[in-house]
Amino acid sequence: MKRFAGTMIVAMGMLLGAQTVAAQEWSQPWARVRIEKSPRHSEWVTVKHDGRNVETLKLAGVSVEGEGEER
Repeated sequence: MKRFAGTMIVAMGMLLGAQTVAAQEWSQPWARVRIEKSPRHSEWVTVKHDGRNVETLKLAGVSVEGEGEER
């Protein structure tokens, strides 16, 4: 009985994984097209801080004047 339960858990995990992959491939093609056409979808920059590199999204159109002043 324990072997059957273990087999069922593995089988269910595999089915769930396959469903997740399929959903990502087929979900919302209009959204994928819109993201690919967007100028912001790949504006990633590498920032060095404390001896490590951090990947961050670059925000377009955001400027900060007078660093430290109240907003």
